[in-house]
Amino acid sequence: MRRYLKGSETALDCEMRRYNTGGIVMRWPVEGAQEVDVWFTCTIRQTQGLFVIKTFLRHTPAAPAQAAMVLVSQTLSVEVGLLQEPELHCQFAVDHKLPNATVEWRLLRHSERTKLFSYSSRTGKREGQGVTVKTIAGGNASFKVSPTRKHSEGTYTCSVMVPPLYGSHDIPLSLKQPRVSVNVGSTLSLTLGQDQKLICDAERYYPLDVTIEWYREPHGGSPTPLFLKNVLYSSHRHHQDGTYSLSAFFYLQPDLEDSGYKYTCRVSHKSLLNPIRKSFYLVVSEPDSTMWYITAVGFIIAMLVVLACVLPQYVADPYPNLAETCCFYLNLLHLLEPPLGGARCISSRETLCKLASLVAQHPQIVRDMAAAGHLHWCRILLGLAKGCDKKLNSFVQEVTKLDSSNFLPQQEVSVPVLSSLLIMTSDRRPAVSTLLQHTA
Repeated sequence: MRRYLKGSETALDCEMRRYNTGGIVMRWPVEGAQEVDVWFTCTIRQTQGLFVIKTFLRHTPAAPAQAAMVLVSQTLSVEVGLLQEPELHCQFAVDHKLPNATVEWRLLRHSERTKLFSYSSRTGKREGQGVTVKTIAGGNASFKVSPTRKHSEGTYTCSVMVPPLYGSHDIPLSLKQPRVSVNVGSTLSLTLGQDQKLICDAERYYPLDVTIEWYREPHGGSPTPLFLKNVLYSSHRHHQDGTYSLSAFFYLQPDLEDSGYKYTCRVSHKSLLNPIRKSFYLVVSEPDSTMWYITAVGFIIAMLVVLACVLPQYVADPYPNLAETCCFYLNLLHLLEPPLGGARCISSRETLCKLASLVAQHPQIVRDMAAAGHLHWCRILLGLAKGCDKKLNSFVQEVTKLDSSNFLPQQEVSVPVLSSLLIMTSDRRPAVSTLLQHTA
């Protein structure tokens, strides 16, 4: 018996029982056997379903119990697809040669038992197909099922009889049916404007041909359901066990009038007596206006807070950091003696206007810059002066004399422009230094 055991001993279940020969009294054909021998059965099952072993033990009063016959099966149950030819394993061994053995296979289906195969070693008579007679002499009584159909399902029984012993194994066989599922529950709730991808999966079927359909009908059913036309299909997925899988999906963007409809995925296959259906009910609601109002009000409040923080800075200082930038460039070029900075360079409109006015009141600087080919800087100064004091007529007249085009800019200058102006007048250090000290 040990030679049939596989795996760890901790994964085995063992059951022993007294065996009743059913009134048959005969001497077992081995040396030392007696008609009064006592029989027991020891059944060992592997907990993971790998095998089952049934051993007949003969106990003689003058000797310890010994194994007389062993019946082994490595097929505890079978699940196959259509048109498969599975082999149901059944093996036996007897403790003496040329036993008077009878092997049978039967199928129990819907309470009806059918003989599939039988063979008697004593008479050599054979009935049915599925077992190779030559292998029976070596103890192999495995049965090969013909291509499976729907009527192939049932419980197959392998029995071996060596009088007065009779042992058997039951092997259930079932056909694989498609496992059908959808990616939503029994109810799908959507808000108007939402969309949802609906997927119906048919898995582990054989053979390849399968039909998946989506249709909808009003609550309570309809004699003529509406089959959906916008259904897309995946490619067939082939699994290692020979079965296939397929998905059918569509995108649903419902209207309010679609609420209450029942959507159904129907799968038809040769292995099914009736199609498998998976359904859900659709509930469509209008968007929650309260959340929309809360979002809008929140946005308005946030914008007001931002404006309240930023706007006063631009109102109080139309030229942010301009005076400080002037001091930085002048100090960098060593135009100020001593260096000027810190609180004396605080940017304000009054300080900047003084700077523009004082520069505009020195025509000598304007004439020198014009002579150097930098008359455009004079125009920039004029723009800055006009933004602060519209009474600087002398400066306007001086620039007009030098510029025959009478160009008068309409906008005030920016920080980079004023910095460039100060750099261009670096050769006028005493004048610029004096002007900036006056503005500070």
